[in-house]
Parts: sequence; structure tokens; C-alpha cells
Amino acid sequence: MRFDTPLWLIALAAILPLAIVALIMRARRGRADLARYGDLSLVARWSAIPSRATRALSGALVVAALALVTIALARPQWGETSATVRRTSRDLLFVLDLSRSMSAGDGSPTRLDAAKAAARTIADSLPNDRVGLLIFGGNAFLQLPLTTDHGIFSRFVDAVSTEDVPDPATDIEGAEDLAAATFARDGGPGAHIVVLLTDGEATQGSMRDGARVLAKNNIRLYAVGVGTVGGSTMPNTPTDSRPHRDYAGRVVVSRLAAADLRAAAAVTGGDYVAWTDAASAQPVLADIRRLAAAAVTSRERAALTDRFMWPAALALLALLVEALLVAPRRKARGRMRSSASLGRAAAAVLVVVGVFGALGAQPRWDRSRAAHAAALYQAGRYRDALDELRALQRDAGQSGDPDAQALVAYDMGNALYRLAQFDEAVRSYRSALGGPPAIRRQALFNLGNTYLHEADGAPDKRPALHAAINSYTDALALDSRDVDAKWNLEFALRRLADENTRFGGGPRRKADWGGGNLTKSGYAGAPQTGAGASQGGGFGNPQGGESAPQISESQARQMLDALQKAMVTGQVGGGSRGTKATSTRADW
Repeated sequence: MRFDTPLWLIALAAILPLAIVALIMRARRGRADLARYGDLSLVARWSAIPSRATRALSGALVVAALALVTIALARPQWGETSATVRRTSRDLLFVLDLSRSMSAGDGSPTRLDAAKAAARTIADSLPNDRVGLLIFGGNAFLQLPLTTDHGIFSRFVDAVSTEDVPDPATDIEGAEDLAAATFARDGGPGAHIVVLLTDGEATQGSMRDGARVLAKNNIRLYAVGVGTVGGSTMPNTPTDSRPHRDYAGRVVVSRLAAADLRAAAAVTGGDYVAWTDAASAQPVLADIRRLAAAAVTSRERAALTDRFMWPAALALLALLVEALLVAPRRKARGRMRSSASLGRAAAAVLVVVGVFGALGAQPRWDRSRAAHAAALYQAGRYRDALDELRALQRDAGQSGDPDAQALVAYDMGNALYRLAQFDEAVRSYRSALGGPPAIRRQALFNLGNTYLHEADGAPDKRPALHAAINSYTDALALDSRDVDAKWNLEFALRRLADENTRFGGGPRRKADWGGGNLTKSGYAGAPQTGAGASQGGGFGNPQGGESAPQISESQARQMLDALQKAMVTGQVGGGSRGTKATSTRADW
């Protein structure tokens, strides 16, 4: 047996003595009032007022009901029950264009707004499918891994803007390549679907070549075009509303490339629609619903069962008995004067019903339990910490709080990392990316380190190294001052260069481990340990891991130069196209 919110028991220890004192003072004041009417024995014999013993029992029942209600609020749990998790086997990755042309005004009110509306409409129409979000301009970034939480997906879609990509160009092929790599790493057993939301004007790469990569991996592409064939101008920058001009000073008009999008979708057996409203997406939705609609094998989860209803029911019984005890004992004018007792009984029912409602809506998120998991982690008991976090994950899921879910997922990733279960650690860290920015940055850093470990055991290390580079780059986008991320990014780039040289047959240069921090500290159990770099793994564990040394300004500049070089060559944003050159010219 355990209490999910034990702080209520502390409150009970403070409230109970005060309630007893209040009842004693009330009884004394009542006897003094009766004494003013006459002899107490005569008043007790001939009036409808309950006897002294009855009043004492009534007070005891009220105090007992108060104690039982408080115990119910502490949420006692014992016994186990099983929960079944089911979902369909479709995975949808939404690939959203954030290039400069998406700010053109021939959408509603812009093309980007129309693309967001299309993404929400399609995702809401498929509530049982996993959804993810990939954004791109001149480079592509996985913003949200595949998840069943459509609420988090909507938050990510609403939050993105054209300022989220550093290169305003349009490389649809690179986005398609990264989508294929994402499905290869995290895709489920069913249908894999890419929903491309763009105006189709690509300034880099070949959209059809990227579609061929998707088709080779059995991924269906559905293109949703936004904008108009007639075209529109676009603002120069998000803060400059003047029309964008090309290198010759001419105003640029961007147009919907419907033919290119239709041809790319046809390569994979998909379809193309031009977005106007929710009805325009119905052909795509009808086609998607025909793909792999069978349910994935269900998964059973055991968890402690809430028993708060027992003390709440006893509290209701005590209040009802108390209401009957104090009912008047004499008749007046032919009817029982019981309105007061009925009112007390109704009040008792309302109180307990309110407790049931509050407990039913109460978030099941207990930080004391998270602190216990943190203590187990710091003691090196990673398996026990993982078991505690898995139980806590259920509570966080039932709370409906995405931040709480991200905190638990992050610390689960740290425990799995210490147990060398890197595949599961990747999934946990990716689930944490829907949390607050601080957690997301730490999870991205640890995700990069996990990919580095996966690269150690892989025959071809390049896909894992590309993933590590993308993770470190996303972490630096959130905090450009993170020395650990810069150091480990530089190391990952050197290892990737070695791998490219090795596969190319040239001389191989041996790279040394970077000095960046191995894993960032945990948050769920001890939030104060999560800021900045610290030795070791999650929850601020001091054992193992590399710490970040102090670096000079010249070293920092070298690391940033390596990052800039990687962005130019496509090593960071180009998904599996790590060695293919990418143009750095503007969108037009």
C-alpha cells in the first residue's frame, strides 16, 4: 500500500487537533446558551434538542468524516490492475516547408498558415495513428518524433515559423531523405506515410530523386500543395514587409509547383491535393485509411489501483449517521421537524461527491516518487530506478500534463543509457522532446551521445553519426553557449569525416573522444541538478562519464567553424545525404 499524495496526511496531522478543539469549544458554548433558558435537566427532558451524549457522538462522527475525507485526498493505492494500450499501425510524418516562400500571402492568410491548418486537419482525422513533424528549408530537422500524443503534435505545429530554419532556401530532396532515415530508425510495423506540406518550389536537389528513396523504402508520399498557380510576392524578412527581390533587384513572384508535387507523389504510389479547406484533404484521408488499418499487438501494463473511494464512502456514511443523530425528537403541529437534518444529509452527500470529482480530475503526478527514483539512480541502482520511473510514467500519462510526461521520459532515457539499452534510450529521449525548452535541450544532447554509442557497434557508422550531428546541432540552436554540445559536435564531425574517408578508400585519421559532458542531469527527481553541465548521467550521478574541460577562445572558434562547414556541405541538415554538397544561395 502507498499514498499517491502523502502531503495530505501531514495536513491531517495539523487539522485534526484544531477540529477537536473547535468541537469542545462549541459544546461549552452550547451548554452556556442552554443554561440561560433554565435548568439544564429540564431543558434536556422536554426540548427537541439532542442529549449531551448524542451531541458528543455527533462531533466524533464529524471529526472522523473529516479525517476520512483527508485520507481519501491522500489517494491510497494497493493491489494491481492491468491497462491495455492499443493503436493502429500507421505512422505519419508531416514534412513542413518553412522556406521564405511559405510567407507568401496567397494562403489563409499565408501559405504557412494554410499548411498548418492542413496538418491539423489530417492529424485530427486519424486520432489513433502515430504522427511526427519534420521541418525544412535549406536544411531539414526532425522537430517531433513519431508519437501517439496528438496534443503535443498540435503544439509543435502551432509553434513553428519560418525563423526556425537558418537557411531560407528549399531543399525538398533533403527533407525526403531525412524522412526515410527517420522511418528506418523509429518506424513501426505498419504503413509508413509522408505528408509533404509545401508550395513545391525547390531551389536545391531533386524532389523526384527524394521520392525514389521513399519508394525504395516502401514509404508512401502524399503531397499537399499550398499557394496558387498565379503566385504571389512574399515579404523580404519576417520583420520587413517589403517584397523580396532577386539579385537583379526584380520583385520575386512565387508560384505553386503543382505538376512537380503530383509527379513526386506518383513515384511512391501516393497522391497530390491542393489545399483550400478541410474538404480538399478528403481524397488523401480516404487513401490513407485504406493502408494498414490493423491494430498493433496490445501491450499490458500493471499498476497500483486507486482505493480512495473506500475512505470517501466511509466519510459519507459517518456524515449521514451524524445527520440522523441530531434530528429533532419531538413532533410539532403533526409533522416531524426534520428540515435541518435533511439539509445536513444533503450537505454531506455534496461534500463527498465533490471529493470524488476532485480526485477523478486530480493529476496523478507525485514529485516525491520522482525524488525516490532519483535517489535510486544516484545510488547506482539503475534497474530499480527504471522500474520506479516506468510506474511513474503511467501516473504522468494519466495526469494529461505533457511537461510531466517529458520529465519522466527524459529520466527513463538516462537510466536506459546507463544500462546500455541504447535503442530504448533513443525512444525515451525522443519522447522527452515535447517538454519545456530546458528538457528538450538536455534530451537532444543526450540523444546525440546515445547515437555515438550506437555508431560504435555499427558496421556503417555514418547514419548514427549523422543522427548525432543533427541532435547536437538542434541542442546548440536552443543554447548556442553549450560548450559540451560544441565539443561533442566537433568530435562527431571528425568521426564522420573518418568514416567517409574509410568508405572512400583513402587514408584514415584516428579521432579522439571529445571532452563534452556525457549525459545531462535529470529533472524529474531533482530539477536543480539539471542546469548546465555536470559529470555523469541523469539525476546528477557523479559516477562515470566525461566532464567538459575549459576551452580557449580559439578552440571554440574552431568548433563553430566545423559546425558552419557541416551546414554548408549538408552534413548536418541533409539527413542521409551527408557527403552531398548543398548550395548556400538564397531561396531565389
